[in-house]
Amino acid sequence: MTGADGVSVEQSSRTLNRAPAWVAEAIRSREAESGAALARPPVPGRLRVGHLLYTVVLDNAVINEENTRSQRTLSGYSDSTEQRIALRADLAPDYEAEVVVHEVLHQCLRVAGIDPDADAAAGLKDVEERTVNALAGPLLAALRDNPALIDYLTHQEPR
Repeated sequence: MTGADGVSVEQSSRTLNRAPAWVAEAIRSREAESGAALARPPVPGRLRVGHLLYTVVLDNAVINEENTRSQRTLSGYSDSTEQRIALRADLAPDYEAEVVVHEVLHQCLRVAGIDPDADAAAGLKDVEERTVNALAGPLLAALRDNPALIDYLTHQEPR
């Protein structure tokens, strides 16, 4: 699909993923005026959470292997030792974004040195408040360090 200015949606999407925020907003505005719809940005291939840089993969085999190991049914899995976040490749777009946030939050906890399950088992009080306090800084840093993640998570299909 080509916009009124002759630039394809695919070209604009590639530009948007590499563009500074003000340029990305100008592209969105132009495309909104022309009626062209932007495709959802892809899941970022790398995400920084705290001091760790994670590779993000869409791989059902990795998820199926973890499902077998944990005897659970997962849509995503993250491992700070391997510095990898894996997602099912067949998730609906909005659910996929939710799973990305879920896995980033797991890794924010790890970076903060918090294990809520161990805290609760040890009888510590205010586990929820301690957990939220521990997540606030790493989550803010993860969002600031990964502008492509913001574009990916906040994309909405035109109504």
